[in-house]
Amino acid sequence: MQKKAKSILEELVKNVISTSGSVTDRLRQDWQLIDVMQELNWEKYNKLGLTEVIENRDGHKINRIKDWTKRNDHRHHAMDALTIAFTKRSHIQYLNNLNARSDKAGSIYGIEIKELYRDEKGKLKFKPPIPLDDFRTEAKKHLENTLISIKAKNKVTTININTSKKKNGTNKKKQLTPRGQLHLETIYGSIQQYVTKEEKIGTNFNEELISKVANKKYREALMKRLIEFDNDSKKAFTGKNSLEKNPIYIDALQTYKIPAKVKTVGLETIYTIRKDITPDLKIEKVVDPKVREVLNTRLIEYKSDPKKAFSNLDDNPIWLNKEKGISIKRVAITGINNAQALHSKKDKEGNLILDEEW
Repeated sequence: MQKKAKSILEELVKNVISTSGSVTDRLRQDWQLIDVMQELNWEKYNKLGLTEVIENRDGHKINRIKDWTKRNDHRHHAMDALTIAFTKRSHIQYLNNLNARSDKAGSIYGIEIKELYRDEKGKLKFKPPIPLDDFRTEAKKHLENTLISIKAKNKVTTININTSKKKNGTNKKKQLTPRGQLHLETIYGSIQQYVTKEEKIGTNFNEELISKVANKKYREALMKRLIEFDNDSKKAFTGKNSLEKNPIYIDALQTYKIPAKVKTVGLETIYTIRKDITPDLKIEKVVDPKVREVLNTRLIEYKSDPKKAFSNLDDNPIWLNKEKGISIKRVAITGINNAQALHSKKDKEGNLILDEEW
């Protein structure tokens, strides 16, 4: 693998020097990059109770992740790349020829004087590319902002030969052809629909919600009660004024009272995505009621077998309007409820434009 990588790089640059893992390990240790990966992962491992405090030979207490290995975090490859990027030929030469250090007149001793220093314990260490604290801080900052992407097992594209006609024959050209979807499904659009709900009368029955009550008499009576209590819905509809204890009557003889739950009708934004018609399509999620009816009819025709009803649509189309040749292959279905728009359509005055209701 190393030889192959070297041969590929030699096609791009003149000189390629390979190094060993032991050289990288030594530099990473001297430049205090060893514990950076643990520090970046400390919070999540600590929450799981997978950390401990140990005491080293000097009596110092050290925080450590249990059974930690750098391979727990794929960013260790970025750490190695960072270390290699600052590795000099002289570093490799020095570590490969340590036996020659005793020759004070030799090049290895010269490298030691230039590239190494002794720490407070007198141990020889390689000088960092920039001051040690700054180097470690920068390395940690960039690793923290590194995102890991795992290669998909399936190929995204395949090489195909596309043939086209020309005057005296044909053209053949090799081209990359996409395989399958290139990205996850995204929100297709948003519409507004009238949604009917059954709501229990309580603290949430403010002026806005009462205005959505479907029954006009209920709506007017509830609004009157709310106004009597200075628009304080908690005082108006809970405690001693709850409908169980203090009913609201809608006739003079006090024979008809508002029930504990009432129907509300209001516009809600529904987010939609486009889906191909396949056997696993959930018909109840289809937005257009006419399309939904056509799909249900089709399913009944095939004795509720979706595999037979919604397969091979090229040869056996689902007609929305057969006379006009309009068939259905894709439908809009309701998507997630907590979608957030990346951008929204606005008119020239800057007001939000919503899609038309289905």
